[in-house]
Amino acid sequence: MELQIKNISHEFIAFWDKAKNMDLLTQKQLWKDLYEKPNEAIFQHLKSILKHSNEKFNMDKELEYCLKFYDKHFDNISLVAKSITNEIEKTCSECHKLFEIDDIELNFIVMVGLFFANAFVTPFNNTTAFYFLEKIPCNDLKILLAHEITHLFQFSQLKTETYNPTLADNLFNDGLASYSSSIICPNYSLPEYLYGSDKWIIECKKHLSIIKSDLIFHLESKDYELFKKYFVGDNTFKNGIPTRSGYLIGYYVIEYLHRQYALSDLITWQHVRIIEEVKNTLLIL
Repeated sequence: MELQIKNISHEFIAFWDKAKNMDLLTQKQLWKDLYEKPNEAIFQHLKSILKHSNEKFNMDKELEYCLKFYDKHFDNISLVAKSITNEIEKTCSECHKLFEIDDIELNFIVMVGLFFANAFVTPFNNTTAFYFLEKIPCNDLKILLAHEITHLFQFSQLKTETYNPTLADNLFNDGLASYSSSIICPNYSLPEYLYGSDKWIIECKKHLSIIKSDLIFHLESKDYELFKKYFVGDNTFKNGIPTRSGYLIGYYVIEYLHRQYALSDLITWQHVRIIEEVKNTLLIL
């Protein structure tokens, strides 16, 4: 197992030390000179991701908005920046024991972004986990690390050159990441593993029959709108169901499958097996 960690949050901290008391135009220029330009490839990749989900995305406008809030989050950013590299290394070790995969390179970028996500895995430099410190509370750090590092282990096992996941793949992948975080980080509650609330889980359960029927019907779909329907949002209602309900259903799917299979087996499953097993499990739940 090999780890590559690029932590550019310290460059943000140096930028903010200079820029925090400056006017907006000066702050924007310092951002470009001290933070964005030295990390141009990273920011170009992020822009492409954000434009994919929002065609109207404009980095300059987003930055103007975000510059108003960095000061409020600066203490937390500094605190997490000091500990995250060590925590990544420890969590990788725990995932390695859980999944029993030796031949793997794990890539990480730690940075301060534009308040759009706390973490995700993307195809940057093959496969990389990004962590955004402005959105990560200290008490959630280990769960978040375990979730995204599980994704890195998952993607290392893909047997295909290109990856365009179905709804079944998304349920399985995020279910496995959420469930694995509960093994790696015991003693938290189910809402904490899923970044939800007790009320949100109750509402998901109330609508379980409708959600299951829709998921089963669309399991083989690769429509990005379906992904957003089940994995994006703020845990409120949209289109008659709670948003992000895919995380809870995926967790239940893996919880059931783990009664029969080790996590080190589940993480090696490929596309065809995943669709079959997710469908059969949804019919049972």
